[in-house]
Amino acid sequence: MSEEKKKNKKANIVQNIRDINEKERQAAAEAEEKRREERRAREEAAKEAYERKLRQERIELMQMKQGVISEEESEITAKKEEEEPKKRTLKQKISSFIYLNKFGILMTAFFVFVAGILIYDLVMTKEADCAILYTPYNTKLEYNRSGMNELFTGYIDDYNDDGEVIFETYWICNPREMNNMNYEQVQATSTQLYAHFESGKAVLVMCDEWSYNEFGFDISLEDLTKRYPDSEFVTEKGIYLYDTNFHELIGVEKEVIPEDLILSVRFVREGESYTEEMQKNYDIGIAVLDKLMSELEYRG
Repeated sequence: MSEEKKKNKKANIVQNIRDINEKERQAAAEAEEKRREERRAREEAAKEAYERKLRQERIELMQMKQGVISEEESEITAKKEEEEPKKRTLKQKISSFIYLNKFGILMTAFFVFVAGILIYDLVMTKEADCAILYTPYNTKLEYNRSGMNELFTGYIDDYNDDGEVIFETYWICNPREMNNMNYEQVQATSTQLYAHFESGKAVLVMCDEWSYNEFGFDISLEDLTKRYPDSEFVTEKGIYLYDTNFHELIGVEKEVIPEDLILSVRFVREGESYTEEMQKNYDIGIAVLDKLMSELEYRG
């Protein structure tokens, strides 16, 4: 594939994600406009009611000056008497405050609760020493993940010195069809995948032929034939795992492995804010591939 076609392909993928996000923005803008219209209507109604009240008070004042009605008969005087504040106890004031501000109090309590969970999760969650992106949709391997996690964990060390060896898989399984049933999932996973590709954290990638072509992995993944030139199951797309003993290494039946499952690594993108981090994770990812390749056997 020519360099220009690769650039066009990547541009199309990014444009698709932008189109999805644009629909979200349009829907939010329409909802906001509706809220503004409702607010304007309420404000206009309140303004008209206030103006009617002022007109009525002016009329009554003129009638009182002309002796048409007495002060006792005036609705203005009656309303002032009704509006005179009554002395309330501290308990009544607190109860009134809670009643009048119950929505704000509930929302504040909710956000404090959520913030507490997020802070706890941030403090307690440990960062993975190595991570992989998994993109094939609805495969049996996703439901038999423990063996794969155990295998790859055995290939890494405690690189971040937090006292634990952690291998993490990001299961970004994007549906192949975009219809009304899974549009939101397509939108969410596409955005999530794009976000990962704009960072240097997860450099290892597991994909199938569809996701390889759909998401432009041909311009993101390294040609591993240069590193493993004599392997029967390595192509320029990556390591084809179905025709190997990979299923035995992770303790599952061969049918659990998708027939076109590919394992590869993202090449380091230079000149980015995350280039240094990506280089570090790339070195770790390559070491993982080397260890895996030393155990993989071609089964045909």
